[in-house]
Amino acid sequence: RLVKGWEVADEEQPKAAETATRWFEAQLVKAHAELDDLFSKYRLSEALMTVYRLFWDEFSSWYLELVKPAYGQPIDRTTYERTLAFFEELLTMLHPFMPFITE
Repeated sequence: RLVKGWEVADEEQPKAAETATRWFEAQLVKAHAELDDLFSKYRLSEALMTVYRLFWDEFSSWYLELVKPAYGQPIDRTTYERTLAFFEELLTMLHPFMPFITE
C-alpha cells in the first residue's frame, strides 16, 4: 500500500535514494550468497530467517524509510522502479517457503 500510494515523477534520483538503492542491492547479493550456501547444506530454517530478516529488517524497516519521499512529494521514477524490482526479488526469495502467498 505504501508504494502504490506514491506519486511518480520523471525527475533526477536524489543522492540519498541512490545510496539507499545501492546499499540494498548489496544486501540482496549478500543474502543470495548466504541462501545458496544454506540451501546446499539443507538448513532451511536458517535460510528462511535470512530472507525474513532481509525483508523485514532491511527492506521494510530501513530501505523503504530511506527512499520514502516527503509527505505530498512525488518519488523519482528510478527509485520507484528499483523498489518494485526489489519487492519482486524478495517475493521470489520467499517463494520456496510461502508459495501460497508469493504467487
